[in-house]
Amino acid sequence: MKFLDRFWKWPDGFVWRASHRITECSRRERFDLFMREMQPRPTDRVLDIGAGEGEGRNVNFFEEWYPWRKNITAVALSDLPIFRRAYPEVKFVIGDGRRLRFDDRSFDLVFSNAVIEHVGTAKDQKKFVAEACRVAGRVFISTPNRWFPIDAHTMIPFAHWMPLRWRNAIYRAFGRSYFADDMRLRLLSARSFRSLCPKGFQVRLVRQRVFGWTANLNALFEREK
Repeated sequence: MKFLDRFWKWPDGFVWRASHRITECSRRERFDLFMREMQPRPTDRVLDIGAGEGEGRNVNFFEEWYPWRKNITAVALSDLPIFRRAYPEVKFVIGDGRRLRFDDRSFDLVFSNAVIEHVGTAKDQKKFVAEACRVAGRVFISTPNRWFPIDAHTMIPFAHWMPLRWRNAIYRAFGRSYFADDMRLRLLSARSFRSLCPKGFQVRLVRQRVFGWTANLNALFEREK
């Protein structure tokens, strides 16, 4: 096996194995934050925008831990047969978070984890938030912080702080070509995340820290009264 594979290849490379415990704790903290801040009721209709193909808390921790699965509707860009078999109580819909096929206020709550950084341009990200807020009065969206020194998608430090051309060249050089595309990865800072809040809503950011650095940004959008 090549040195880079032993060091960086997902999921068995050294950096991924070394970070597993931190990532696991971060997911649990994020879910607990959702439950504490959003205070879902057993009857609340919840939309999860951006389900992943697979089962278990490494892929779909929300479905794993949420106590009322039958009230979840999950959206993904393509069919997820493993997901559907693993979570038969969850209603699954193929759709795009930027153009949701639901009526206004169809849900009580929206949850979305680590999706908004992958939807495309700044305009696409604004559409994503606006659509989530259109279909529910209260929305929880989480994303990695652009100013954390390590990009969680590649485990490469500092490159994501550089101009996009340099960032993409470094990603390709270290075998992360998939993310060397501006449309596949656009990280947000706290300021740029707040700027996505649509008219008629207020937003509050809750930060998750790792060794003192803000690693994740959790945005809580709520319709103004």
